[in-house]
Amino acid sequence: MSIRYLSNLALGAAGAFLVVATQAFTQNTIQWLAFTVGIIAMLVAAAEIVTVHDRVQRITAAVAAGVGVVLVAMSLIFTITTVTALALALGLALALIALVGLTAHELRAERVVHELSVEGRSTTLDREAAAL
Repeated sequence: MSIRYLSNLALGAAGAFLVVATQAFTQNTIQWLAFTVGIIAMLVAAAEIVTVHDRVQRITAAVAAGVGVVLVAMSLIFTITTVTALALALGLALALIALVGLTAHELRAERVVHELSVEGRSTTLDREAAAL
């Protein structure tokens, strides 16, 4: 597995977790979860930017890092009610960014293509066709 796949999977899981958390936990808990998911998103995106040389993956990682910065900042600045609403929106954005990154990873031209090569004994019809 490549770092691109794993990092996009981690970002998607973190974003989906934050979306579910906004509906399941108290507002104080959501504030700290948004802070934590923001730091995780920044770290994962920074690691991806450093290690990946694909332009699309770097762009998605940079956007994910931006979402992480906004998550951290808003969890420390805004009121708890505003943090809950923004955490939902930014969690959805993080999951969408990860979906774009996973799609770009699958569409890469360097993906391995497996071919099936069938070799068998030549039949009488093959030999007759070759003789013509």
